[in-house]
Amino acid sequence: MNTDDTAIWEEFNETLANAKELHFWWRDDDVQASKVGFSLSKLNSNLKYCSRLEKTLSLLQEYNIPAIYAVIPYNFLNYGKKQIKLLKKYHTFIALHGIMHKRNAADTANEFPDTCDNEKALQIICDYKIQFEKVFGNALLTSFVPPFNTINPTLEQMLLANGFSKVSKLNTPGENKPYHVDIDFMNWEIVKMKSPHDILTEIINRINQGQTVIGFNNHHRCINRENRTFFRQLFSTIAQHNNVNWIMPL
Repeated sequence: MNTDDTAIWEEFNETLANAKELHFWWRDDDVQASKVGFSLSKLNSNLKYCSRLEKTLSLLQEYNIPAIYAVIPYNFLNYGKKQIKLLKKYHTFIALHGIMHKRNAADTANEFPDTCDNEKALQIICDYKIQFEKVFGNALLTSFVPPFNTINPTLEQMLLANGFSKVSKLNTPGENKPYHVDIDFMNWEIVKMKSPHDILTEIINRINQGQTVIGFNNHHRCINRENRTFFRQLFSTIAQHNNVNWIMPL
Protein backbone atom coordinates (compact mmCIF):
# COMPACT_ATOMS: atom_id res chain seq x y z
CA MET A 1 0.00 0.00 0.00
CA ASN A 2 1.52 3.32 -1.00
CA THR A 3 1.43 6.54 1.02
CA ASP A 4 -1.57 7.91 -0.87
CA ASP A 5 -3.53 4.72 -0.17
CA THR A 6 -2.66 4.87 3.52
CA ALA A 7 -3.77 8.50 3.76
CA ILE A 8 -7.17 7.93 2.12
CA TRP A 9 -7.90 4.89 4.30
CA GLU A 10 -7.04 6.91 7.41
CA GLU A 11 -9.32 9.72 6.22
CA PHE A 12 -12.12 7.23 5.50
CA ASN A 13 -11.79 5.65 8.93
CA GLU A 14 -11.81 9.07 10.63
CA THR A 15 -14.84 10.18 8.59
CA LEU A 16 -16.79 7.12 9.69
CA ALA A 17 -15.81 7.67 13.31
CA ASN A 18 -16.97 11.30 13.26
CA ALA A 19 -20.34 10.58 11.60
CA LYS A 20 -23.40 10.32 13.84
CA GLU A 21 -25.18 7.46 12.07
CA LEU A 22 -24.71 5.98 8.61
CA HIS A 23 -26.59 3.42 6.55
CA PHE A 24 -25.02 1.68 3.58
CA TRP A 25 -26.67 -0.71 1.14
CA TRP A 26 -25.51 -2.90 -1.72
CA ARG A 27 -27.01 -3.57 -5.15
CA ASP A 28 -25.17 -5.91 -7.51
CA ASP A 29 -26.31 -5.85 -11.14
CA ASP A 30 -26.28 -8.11 -14.19
CA VAL A 31 -26.76 -11.66 -12.93
CA GLN A 32 -27.64 -13.37 -16.19
CA ALA A 33 -28.17 -16.65 -17.98
CA SER A 34 -25.20 -18.72 -19.11
CA LYS A 35 -24.19 -18.55 -22.74
CA VAL A 36 -25.79 -21.33 -24.74
CA GLY A 37 -23.54 -23.68 -26.71
CA PHE A 38 -20.63 -26.04 -26.27
CA SER A 39 -17.61 -24.03 -27.41
CA LEU A 40 -14.62 -23.81 -25.10
CA SER A 41 -14.85 -20.01 -24.96
CA LYS A 42 -18.49 -20.14 -23.83
CA LEU A 43 -17.70 -22.80 -21.24
CA ASN A 44 -14.82 -20.78 -19.82
CA SER A 45 -16.92 -17.62 -19.79
CA ASN A 46 -19.76 -19.33 -17.93
CA LEU A 47 -17.37 -20.81 -15.36
CA LYS A 48 -15.63 -17.47 -14.82
CA TYR A 49 -18.79 -15.49 -14.22
CA CYS A 50 -20.36 -18.11 -11.94
CA SER A 51 -17.13 -18.14 -9.94
CA ARG A 52 -17.16 -14.35 -9.62
CA LEU A 53 -20.79 -14.44 -8.54
CA GLU A 54 -20.11 -16.99 -5.81
CA LYS A 55 -16.99 -15.23 -4.53
CA THR A 56 -18.88 -11.97 -4.18
CA LEU A 57 -21.84 -13.67 -2.51
CA SER A 58 -19.49 -15.45 -0.11
CA LEU A 59 -17.67 -12.25 0.82
CA LEU A 60 -20.91 -10.41 1.53
CA GLN A 61 -22.13 -13.28 3.68
CA GLU A 62 -18.84 -13.29 5.61
CA TYR A 63 -19.49 -9.70 6.70
CA ASN A 64 -23.25 -10.17 7.18
CA ILE A 65 -24.07 -7.68 4.45
CA PRO A 66 -27.57 -7.95 2.96
CA ALA A 67 -27.55 -7.46 -0.78
CA ILE A 68 -29.90 -7.15 -3.72
CA TYR A 69 -28.85 -8.93 -6.91
CA ALA A 70 -30.45 -7.54 -10.07
CA VAL A 71 -31.16 -10.40 -12.49
CA ILE A 72 -31.60 -10.03 -16.25
CA PRO A 73 -34.67 -12.24 -16.77
CA TYR A 74 -34.28 -13.18 -20.45
CA ASN A 75 -33.47 -16.92 -20.70
CA PHE A 76 -32.45 -16.95 -17.03
CA LEU A 77 -34.87 -19.57 -15.77
CA ASN A 78 -33.86 -21.92 -18.60
CA TYR A 79 -30.12 -21.30 -18.75
CA GLY A 80 -29.28 -19.93 -15.32
CA LYS A 81 -29.56 -23.09 -13.24
CA LYS A 82 -26.14 -22.69 -11.60
CA GLN A 83 -26.78 -19.05 -10.87
CA ILE A 84 -30.19 -19.85 -9.36
CA LYS A 85 -28.56 -22.49 -7.15
CA LEU A 86 -25.98 -19.96 -5.91
CA LEU A 87 -28.54 -17.24 -5.22
CA LYS A 88 -30.62 -19.68 -3.21
CA LYS A 89 -27.58 -21.10 -1.39
CA TYR A 90 -26.69 -17.65 -0.07
CA HIS A 91 -30.33 -16.68 0.62
CA THR A 92 -30.02 -13.65 -1.61
CA PHE A 93 -32.76 -11.17 -2.45
CA ILE A 94 -33.17 -10.48 -6.15
CA ALA A 95 -34.91 -7.94 -8.36
CA LEU A 96 -35.78 -8.02 -12.04
CA HIS A 97 -33.26 -6.08 -14.12
CA GLY A 98 -34.90 -5.04 -17.37
CA ILE A 99 -35.85 -7.66 -19.96
CA MET A 100 -32.75 -8.38 -22.08
CA HIS A 101 -30.49 -5.52 -20.90
CA LYS A 102 -29.90 -4.30 -24.44
CA ARG A 103 -29.42 -0.85 -25.88
CA ASN A 104 -32.38 0.51 -27.82
CA ALA A 105 -32.81 0.89 -31.57
CA ALA A 106 -31.03 4.25 -31.48
CA ASP A 107 -28.07 2.50 -29.79
CA THR A 108 -28.29 4.57 -26.63
CA ALA A 109 -27.97 3.16 -23.13
CA ASN A 110 -31.67 2.86 -22.35
CA GLU A 111 -33.67 -0.33 -22.82
CA PHE A 112 -36.89 1.62 -22.20
CA PRO A 113 -36.65 4.98 -24.03
CA ASP A 114 -39.58 7.32 -24.73
CA THR A 115 -40.18 5.45 -27.99
CA CYS A 116 -40.61 2.14 -26.15
CA ASP A 117 -43.82 0.12 -26.56
CA ASN A 118 -44.72 0.52 -22.91
CA GLU A 119 -47.72 -1.80 -22.94
CA LYS A 120 -45.67 -4.63 -24.43
CA ALA A 121 -42.75 -4.02 -22.06
CA LEU A 122 -45.09 -3.96 -19.06
CA GLN A 123 -46.68 -7.27 -20.07
CA ILE A 124 -43.32 -8.97 -20.53
CA ILE A 125 -41.97 -7.68 -17.21
CA CYS A 126 -45.13 -8.71 -15.33
CA ASP A 127 -45.00 -12.17 -16.92
CA TYR A 128 -41.39 -12.55 -15.78
CA LYS A 129 -42.41 -11.44 -12.29
CA ILE A 130 -44.95 -14.27 -12.09
CA GLN A 131 -42.42 -16.82 -13.38
CA PHE A 132 -39.66 -15.70 -11.01
CA GLU A 133 -42.01 -15.71 -8.00
CA LYS A 134 -42.59 -19.42 -8.62
CA VAL A 135 -38.84 -20.08 -8.43
CA PHE A 136 -37.67 -17.57 -5.81
CA GLY A 137 -40.77 -16.95 -3.71
CA ASN A 138 -40.36 -14.07 -1.26
CA ALA A 139 -36.70 -13.66 -2.25
CA LEU A 140 -37.97 -11.83 -5.34
CA LEU A 141 -38.46 -8.21 -4.35
CA THR A 142 -41.22 -6.06 -5.79
CA SER A 143 -38.60 -3.53 -6.86
CA PHE A 144 -37.58 -3.13 -10.49
CA VAL A 145 -34.06 -2.19 -11.60
CA PRO A 146 -33.92 -0.75 -15.14
CA PRO A 147 -30.71 -1.39 -17.10
CA PHE A 148 -28.35 1.58 -17.28
CA ASN A 149 -30.40 3.02 -14.35
CA THR A 150 -32.67 4.58 -16.98
CA ILE A 151 -36.35 4.20 -17.88
CA ASN A 152 -38.98 6.43 -19.45
CA PRO A 153 -41.27 7.98 -16.80
CA THR A 154 -44.48 6.59 -18.31
CA LEU A 155 -43.34 2.97 -18.03
CA GLU A 156 -41.99 3.66 -14.55
CA GLN A 157 -45.44 4.81 -13.40
CA MET A 158 -47.09 1.86 -15.13
CA LEU A 159 -44.84 -0.55 -13.22
CA LEU A 160 -45.65 1.17 -9.94
CA ALA A 161 -49.36 0.78 -10.72
CA ASN A 162 -48.98 -2.93 -11.55
CA GLY A 163 -47.37 -4.72 -8.65
CA PHE A 164 -43.99 -3.02 -8.29
CA SER A 165 -43.31 -0.96 -5.18
CA LYS A 166 -40.15 0.86 -6.30
CA VAL A 167 -38.00 1.50 -9.36
CA SER A 168 -34.38 1.62 -8.24
CA LYS A 169 -32.14 3.83 -10.38
CA LEU A 170 -29.19 6.14 -9.74
CA ASN A 171 -29.59 9.31 -7.71
CA THR A 172 -28.96 12.36 -9.87
CA PRO A 173 -27.29 15.48 -8.40
CA GLY A 174 -29.63 16.97 -5.83
CA GLU A 175 -31.55 13.72 -5.31
CA ASN A 176 -31.28 11.60 -2.18
CA LYS A 177 -33.83 8.84 -2.57
CA PRO A 178 -32.81 5.96 -0.28
CA TYR A 179 -33.82 3.28 -2.81
CA HIS A 180 -31.64 4.73 -5.59
CA VAL A 181 -27.95 3.86 -5.67
CA ASP A 182 -25.44 6.68 -5.23
CA ILE A 183 -22.01 5.32 -6.10
CA ASP A 184 -21.36 3.09 -9.09
CA PHE A 185 -18.06 1.30 -8.46
CA MET A 186 -17.46 0.94 -12.20
CA ASN A 187 -15.63 3.21 -14.59
CA TRP A 188 -17.62 2.42 -17.72
CA GLU A 189 -15.21 4.22 -20.06
CA ILE A 190 -12.66 1.47 -19.47
CA VAL A 191 -15.08 -1.19 -18.10
CA LYS A 192 -13.10 -1.66 -14.92
CA MET A 193 -13.68 -0.86 -11.30
CA LYS A 194 -12.74 2.64 -10.17
CA SER A 195 -9.62 2.98 -8.08
CA PRO A 196 -9.98 2.47 -4.31
CA HIS A 197 -8.87 6.08 -3.84
CA ASP A 198 -11.68 7.39 -6.08
CA ILE A 199 -14.33 5.21 -4.44
CA LEU A 200 -13.31 6.14 -0.90
CA THR A 201 -13.12 9.83 -1.85
CA GLU A 202 -16.65 9.66 -3.22
CA ILE A 203 -17.96 8.03 -0.03
CA ILE A 204 -16.14 10.56 2.16
CA ASN A 205 -17.52 13.48 0.16
CA ARG A 206 -21.10 12.24 0.47
CA ILE A 207 -20.75 11.75 4.22
CA ASN A 208 -19.25 15.21 4.62
CA GLN A 209 -22.19 16.64 2.66
CA GLY A 210 -24.51 15.19 5.31
CA GLN A 211 -25.79 12.14 3.43
CA THR A 212 -26.72 9.35 5.86
CA VAL A 213 -27.97 6.67 3.46
CA ILE A 214 -25.57 5.66 0.67
CA GLY A 215 -26.28 2.97 -1.90
CA PHE A 216 -23.47 1.14 -3.68
CA ASN A 217 -23.83 -0.27 -7.20
CA ASN A 218 -21.51 -3.19 -7.94
CA HIS A 219 -21.17 -5.44 -11.01
CA HIS A 220 -19.75 -8.78 -9.87
CA ARG A 221 -19.00 -9.90 -13.44
CA CYS A 222 -16.28 -7.23 -13.70
CA ILE A 223 -14.73 -7.84 -10.27
CA ASN A 224 -11.36 -9.58 -9.98
CA ARG A 225 -9.23 -10.76 -7.06
CA GLU A 226 -7.64 -7.35 -6.52
CA ASN A 227 -11.07 -5.71 -6.39
CA ARG A 228 -12.27 -8.25 -3.82
CA THR A 229 -9.22 -7.44 -1.68
CA PHE A 230 -10.38 -3.83 -1.66
CA PHE A 231 -13.92 -4.90 -0.73
CA ARG A 232 -12.59 -6.96 2.16
CA GLN A 233 -10.71 -3.96 3.54
CA LEU A 234 -13.75 -1.74 2.97
CA PHE A 235 -16.06 -4.13 4.80
CA SER A 236 -13.65 -4.76 7.68
CA THR A 237 -13.11 -1.02 8.16
CA ILE A 238 -16.84 -0.33 8.21
CA ALA A 239 -17.39 -3.22 10.66
CA GLN A 240 -15.24 -1.42 13.24
CA HIS A 241 -17.81 1.37 13.59
CA ASN A 242 -20.98 0.76 15.60
CA ASN A 243 -22.58 3.87 14.12
CA VAL A 244 -22.59 2.32 10.65
CA ASN A 245 -24.96 -0.43 9.53
CA TRP A 246 -26.05 -2.16 6.36
CA ILE A 247 -29.70 -1.93 5.34
CA MET A 248 -32.11 -3.35 2.76
CA PRO A 249 -34.09 -0.39 1.34
CA LEU A 250 -35.75 -2.24 -1.53
